[in-house]
Amino acid sequence: MISSKLERMSGDANYPAMKLLQLAAAALRAERFAEAEARFRQVLAHEPANGTALFELARLARDRGERETAKELLEQALAANPDHLQLLVLYGQNLHEMSRPREALNVFLRALSLNSTHAELWNAAGICFQETGEPARAMEFYFKAMALEPEFAEPYNNLGVVLSREGDMAGAADQFRQALALNPEYAECHSNLAVVLRDQHNYTGAIAAFREAYRLRPQNAENASCLGEAMGLIYEDGAEEMLRRGVELRPDDAEKHWNLALELLKRGDYAAGWREFEWRWRRTQKQVPLPAFDKPYWRGEPRQELHGSTILLHAEQGFGDTIQFLRYVPLVLGRGARVLLRVQPALDRLVGEHARASDGRVSVIAAEAAVPEFDWHAPLMSLALAFGTTLENIPSPLRLTPKLEEGRVRRAGQALRVGLAWAGNPRHDRDRERSIPFEALRSLLELEGCEWVALQTEPALAALRMSGMAFEQPALLDFLDTANAIDTLDVVIAVDTAVAHLAASQGVETWILLPFVADWRWLRPDTEHAGAATNPWYPQAKIFRQRELPSGQGQVELWRPVIAEVRTALVSLRDAQEQIAFG
Repeated sequence: MISSKLERMSGDANYPAMKLLQLAAAALRAERFAEAEARFRQVLAHEPANGTALFELARLARDRGERETAKELLEQALAANPDHLQLLVLYGQNLHEMSRPREALNVFLRALSLNSTHAELWNAAGICFQETGEPARAMEFYFKAMALEPEFAEPYNNLGVVLSREGDMAGAADQFRQALALNPEYAECHSNLAVVLRDQHNYTGAIAAFREAYRLRPQNAENASCLGEAMGLIYEDGAEEMLRRGVELRPDDAEKHWNLALELLKRGDYAAGWREFEWRWRRTQKQVPLPAFDKPYWRGEPRQELHGSTILLHAEQGFGDTIQFLRYVPLVLGRGARVLLRVQPALDRLVGEHARASDGRVSVIAAEAAVPEFDWHAPLMSLALAFGTTLENIPSPLRLTPKLEEGRVRRAGQALRVGLAWAGNPRHDRDRERSIPFEALRSLLELEGCEWVALQTEPALAALRMSGMAFEQPALLDFLDTANAIDTLDVVIAVDTAVAHLAASQGVETWILLPFVADWRWLRPDTEHAGAATNPWYPQAKIFRQRELPSGQGQVELWRPVIAEVRTALVSLRDAQEQIAFG
């Protein structure tokens, strides 16, 4: 913003006030702030509308974080000096710091009407336009600031922020780089560039930028945590250290603990990981709040006896998470409890199949229905901590429908029935990486001797219809329909979605296709228990994962080697099944 020298704002008639102002200014220069404040207040006793004293007292209050006090002092000064530029600028800054951008904008526009030659004022007004939902006006004001002062880095950075929020990542990166060319020590801009590069899947570039931000501001918890998170995404050593540094710098920040939890779980350090995972309930971003029940939260502690009681187990995140963690229901039943299950509506009928086989010990409660009396409650994903889960004692997946008396028997001449789920929920943060562009699948789908079954719902089916490929498309209204379709298949090939969890839980041969940057449950590729092609949560499933580090290339290119590997495996399975079918 605008920095300025102390400027006289009152007349010279009051000699005591003048002398006290001189003493206050000397104390201010010597950084004796308490003395300076006392002197400025003495000035006001002699001259209540002295602009200089009010201005400096407001600055001191603002520096202490007392923004309401600063606001009152500045309003007193402006009442006597309504057109004073410095007062207006400080008043606008203070209002902005009070999270009142609309009021701050009006003040900055008033200041610009008095003097339109200051690039800092155009930039400040642009920030307020940006924060009040007017990105086009914000960009207009940033361009004006750049024209007035081409060497001023901040408007380039701010323009980059607007462009990134509007989805123009390449344009945003260009603006951030221009800002850094002007000011290589601009830590915030290094961090902003890193975020854009990360979103473009240029992870090595993002890590380099985050490193610069951390080098410049090593006491900034955000820089440490963001660097650690980016390093963890591509399995770089040192990620855990940086994430712990973020927690150390801001120990009450749930987001920092959440990022650490994901890294620990990815490394297979479940003892520490599940404890950190509980911080999710304090997150303010992308987290469904913990339901407010008047019954205690069951954590598996020694005095929390379950025998003879009723516990409500409730879903909390995605469909796949629910299916994965339903495996803990038999362990809860083993403690002698009766279980009430509240899951997402699309899972109600499927989970009901399991409940019907439980001799009345498990009941499914619809999401909108009243909950019967219960004694305890627990989120499904917290059961991993409650039961002390390690890589060695993960419970077996839970088949949710009755096991068929006879599995599918392939007869001579029959095609191999292959279920395919190539796309996940488009609203998922990392769906662009985990879902496979349909065009990348063509070499697989052209394989002879296979009968393809789409285990997808809209909007993914639109790509299938446009492809002209032959697919069976069963009506999948919910996950019970999906489970029944899976039971008719020889193999299911799925990306990291609920279909992969369901197929592996149902006991059907399942091949799971993972991007290079994979979710925590699939572990790091170099983790001992991750193995070459299996995972301890689904040891019977086969894992195919990208091996090439993303560096901005398209998803078709990244998936092509994986699809080739899957095609080879599918040929082997088809040929082996044909030999069995023909005897």
